[in-house]
Amino acid sequence: MWIQRLLLILLLLLLRILILQLLLPILILQLLPPILQLLLLLLLLLLLLLLFLLLLLLLLLLPLLLLLLLLLLLLLLFLLLLLLLLLLLLLLQMLPPLLPRLQLMPQLLDQLMHSLMHARLGPGVPLAAAEFLAGQITAPRAQPSPALLLLLRRLLLLFLLLLLLLLLLLLLLLLLLLLLLLLLLLLLDGALRLVL
Repeated sequence: MWIQRLLLILLLLLLRILILQLLLPILILQLLPPILQLLLLLLLLLLLLLLFLLLLLLLLLLPLLLLLLLLLLLLLLFLLLLLLLLLLLLLLQMLPPLLPRLQLMPQLLDQLMHSLMHARLGPGVPLAAAEFLAGQITAPRAQPSPALLLLLRRLLLLFLLLLLLLLLLLLLLLLLLLLLLLLLLLLLDGALRLVL
Protein backbone atom coordinates (compact mmCIF):
# COMPACT_ATOMS: atom_id res chain seq x y z
CA MET A 1 0.00 0.00 0.00
CA TRP A 2 2.79 2.41 0.89
CA ILE A 3 4.53 1.59 -2.41
CA GLN A 4 1.43 2.67 -4.36
CA ARG A 5 1.25 5.87 -2.30
CA LEU A 6 4.94 6.58 -2.95
CA LEU A 7 4.55 5.99 -6.68
CA LEU A 8 1.55 8.32 -6.78
CA ILE A 9 3.54 11.00 -4.94
CA LEU A 10 6.40 10.66 -7.43
CA LEU A 11 3.94 10.85 -10.34
CA LEU A 12 2.37 14.02 -8.94
CA LEU A 13 5.81 15.54 -8.38
CA LEU A 14 6.81 14.73 -11.97
CA LEU A 15 3.56 16.24 -13.22
CA ARG A 16 4.21 19.42 -11.25
CA ILE A 17 7.76 19.76 -12.63
CA LEU A 18 6.52 19.10 -16.16
CA ILE A 19 3.81 21.75 -15.91
CA LEU A 20 6.16 24.36 -14.47
CA GLN A 21 8.95 23.70 -16.98
CA LEU A 22 6.90 23.42 -20.15
CA LEU A 23 4.31 26.09 -19.48
CA LEU A 24 6.81 28.80 -18.61
CA PRO A 25 7.96 29.64 -22.18
CA ILE A 26 4.38 29.30 -23.46
CA LEU A 27 3.13 31.67 -20.78
CA ILE A 28 5.85 34.14 -21.73
CA LEU A 29 4.77 33.88 -25.37
CA GLN A 30 1.17 34.39 -24.28
CA LEU A 31 2.10 37.70 -22.61
CA LEU A 32 3.48 39.05 -25.88
CA PRO A 33 1.24 40.98 -28.28
CA PRO A 34 -0.11 39.00 -31.26
CA ILE A 35 2.12 40.92 -33.68
CA LEU A 36 5.24 39.91 -31.78
CA GLN A 37 4.07 36.29 -31.66
CA LEU A 38 3.61 36.34 -35.42
CA LEU A 39 7.01 37.96 -35.93
CA LEU A 40 8.68 35.30 -33.78
CA LEU A 41 7.06 32.53 -35.79
CA LEU A 42 8.08 34.16 -39.06
CA LEU A 43 11.63 34.58 -37.78
CA LEU A 44 11.75 30.92 -36.83
CA LEU A 45 10.51 29.91 -40.28
CA LEU A 46 13.11 32.18 -41.91
CA LEU A 47 15.90 30.63 -39.86
CA LEU A 48 14.70 27.18 -40.83
CA LEU A 49 14.69 28.17 -44.49
CA LEU A 50 18.23 29.55 -44.27
CA LEU A 51 19.41 26.40 -42.54
CA PHE A 52 17.78 24.28 -45.22
CA LEU A 53 19.45 26.30 -48.01
CA LEU A 54 22.88 26.11 -46.38
CA LEU A 55 22.64 22.38 -45.96
CA LEU A 56 21.39 22.04 -49.51
CA LEU A 57 24.52 23.82 -50.75
CA LEU A 58 26.65 21.35 -48.81
CA LEU A 59 24.74 18.43 -50.27
CA LEU A 60 25.78 19.36 -53.82
CA LEU A 61 29.30 18.08 -53.11
CA LEU A 62 28.32 14.72 -51.64
CA PRO A 63 27.93 11.22 -53.12
CA LEU A 64 24.48 10.02 -54.11
CA LEU A 65 23.74 7.73 -51.14
CA LEU A 66 24.85 10.29 -48.59
CA LEU A 67 22.88 12.90 -50.48
CA LEU A 68 19.71 10.81 -50.22
CA LEU A 69 20.31 10.14 -46.54
CA LEU A 70 20.83 13.78 -45.72
CA LEU A 71 17.81 14.81 -47.77
CA LEU A 72 15.70 12.32 -45.83
CA LEU A 73 17.02 13.69 -42.53
CA LEU A 74 16.33 17.23 -43.64
CA LEU A 75 12.82 16.33 -44.70
CA LEU A 76 12.14 14.69 -41.33
CA LEU A 77 13.62 17.68 -39.55
CA PHE A 78 11.52 20.13 -41.51
CA LEU A 79 8.30 18.16 -40.95
CA LEU A 80 9.07 17.84 -37.26
CA LEU A 81 9.62 21.58 -36.90
CA LEU A 82 6.37 22.30 -38.72
CA LEU A 83 4.57 19.96 -36.35
CA LEU A 84 6.15 21.74 -33.40
CA LEU A 85 4.93 25.07 -34.73
CA LEU A 86 1.42 23.71 -35.15
CA LEU A 87 1.46 22.36 -31.61
CA LEU A 88 2.65 25.71 -30.26
CA LEU A 89 -0.13 27.51 -32.11
CA LEU A 90 -2.68 25.03 -30.76
CA LEU A 91 -1.39 25.49 -27.21
CA LEU A 92 -1.52 29.26 -27.58
CA GLN A 93 -5.16 28.94 -28.66
CA MET A 94 -6.02 26.65 -25.74
CA LEU A 95 -4.24 28.48 -22.95
CA PRO A 96 -6.15 31.80 -22.50
CA PRO A 97 -9.32 30.33 -20.91
CA LEU A 98 -7.25 27.92 -18.79
CA LEU A 99 -4.52 30.26 -17.55
CA PRO A 100 -6.17 31.29 -14.24
CA ARG A 101 -6.80 27.67 -13.32
CA LEU A 102 -3.47 26.38 -14.57
CA GLN A 103 -1.75 28.75 -12.18
CA LEU A 104 -3.43 26.84 -9.35
CA MET A 105 -2.12 23.48 -10.54
CA PRO A 106 1.16 23.53 -8.51
CA GLN A 107 -0.81 24.37 -5.34
CA LEU A 108 -3.31 21.63 -6.09
CA LEU A 109 -0.58 19.04 -6.67
CA ASP A 110 1.19 20.13 -3.48
CA GLN A 111 -2.03 19.62 -1.52
CA LEU A 112 -2.55 16.17 -3.02
CA MET A 113 1.07 15.15 -2.27
CA HIS A 114 0.72 16.48 1.28
CA SER A 115 -2.45 14.45 1.77
CA LEU A 116 -0.78 11.34 0.38
CA MET A 117 2.30 11.68 2.57
CA HIS A 118 0.11 12.01 5.68
CA ALA A 119 -2.15 9.13 4.65
CA ARG A 120 -5.31 11.21 4.73
CA LEU A 121 -6.32 10.76 1.11
CA GLY A 122 -9.94 9.69 1.34
CA PRO A 123 -12.40 9.01 -1.49
CA GLY A 124 -13.56 12.64 -1.58
CA VAL A 125 -10.18 14.38 -1.62
CA PRO A 126 -9.39 14.16 -5.36
CA LEU A 127 -12.89 15.33 -6.24
CA ALA A 128 -12.71 18.20 -3.76
CA ALA A 129 -9.33 19.26 -5.15
CA ALA A 130 -10.70 19.12 -8.69
CA GLU A 131 -13.72 21.20 -7.63
CA PHE A 132 -11.31 23.74 -6.14
CA LEU A 133 -9.39 23.84 -9.42
CA ALA A 134 -12.63 24.41 -11.32
CA GLY A 135 -13.49 27.36 -9.09
CA GLN A 136 -16.38 25.53 -7.46
CA ILE A 137 -15.54 25.26 -3.77
CA THR A 138 -18.27 22.90 -2.63
CA ALA A 139 -18.54 19.82 -0.50
CA PRO A 140 -17.44 16.55 -2.10
CA ARG A 141 -20.27 14.82 -3.89
CA ALA A 142 -20.71 11.55 -5.72
CA GLN A 143 -21.04 12.91 -9.27
CA PRO A 144 -18.88 15.75 -10.64
CA SER A 145 -20.53 18.57 -12.52
CA PRO A 146 -20.44 18.75 -16.35
CA ALA A 147 -18.33 21.93 -16.17
CA LEU A 148 -15.78 20.10 -14.03
CA LEU A 149 -15.67 17.15 -16.43
CA LEU A 150 -15.15 19.53 -19.36
CA LEU A 151 -12.33 21.29 -17.52
CA LEU A 152 -10.65 18.00 -16.64
CA ARG A 153 -10.88 16.86 -20.26
CA ARG A 154 -9.24 20.10 -21.40
CA LEU A 155 -6.50 19.78 -18.81
CA LEU A 156 -5.88 16.19 -19.84
CA LEU A 157 -5.69 17.23 -23.50
CA LEU A 158 -3.30 20.04 -22.61
CA PHE A 159 -1.12 17.66 -20.60
CA LEU A 160 -1.02 15.18 -23.51
CA LEU A 161 -0.09 17.97 -25.90
CA LEU A 162 2.73 19.04 -23.61
CA LEU A 163 4.01 15.47 -23.45
CA LEU A 164 3.84 15.23 -27.23
CA LEU A 165 5.71 18.52 -27.49
CA LEU A 166 8.43 17.22 -25.18
CA LEU A 167 8.77 14.01 -27.19
CA LEU A 168 8.98 15.97 -30.43
CA LEU A 169 11.69 18.17 -28.98
CA LEU A 170 13.68 15.10 -27.95
CA LEU A 171 13.24 13.64 -31.42
CA LEU A 172 14.35 16.93 -32.95
CA LEU A 173 17.48 16.93 -30.79
CA LEU A 174 18.22 13.36 -31.84
CA LEU A 175 17.86 14.22 -35.53
CA LEU A 176 20.13 17.23 -35.14
CA LEU A 177 22.79 15.12 -33.43
CA LEU A 178 22.55 12.51 -36.17
CA LEU A 179 22.87 15.19 -38.81
CA LEU A 180 25.93 16.68 -37.10
CA LEU A 181 27.56 13.27 -36.83
CA LEU A 182 26.96 12.63 -40.50
CA LEU A 183 28.43 15.99 -41.46
CA LEU A 184 31.49 15.32 -39.28
CA LEU A 185 32.00 11.98 -40.99
CA LEU A 186 31.79 13.67 -44.36
CA LEU A 187 34.31 16.33 -43.33
CA LEU A 188 36.69 13.63 -42.07
CA ASP A 189 36.26 11.71 -45.32
CA GLY A 190 37.04 14.84 -47.35
CA ALA A 191 40.10 15.60 -45.21
CA LEU A 192 41.41 12.06 -45.63
CA ARG A 193 40.97 12.27 -49.39
CA LEU A 194 42.91 15.53 -49.49
CA VAL A 195 45.72 14.02 -47.43
CA LEU A 196 45.92 10.86 -49.52
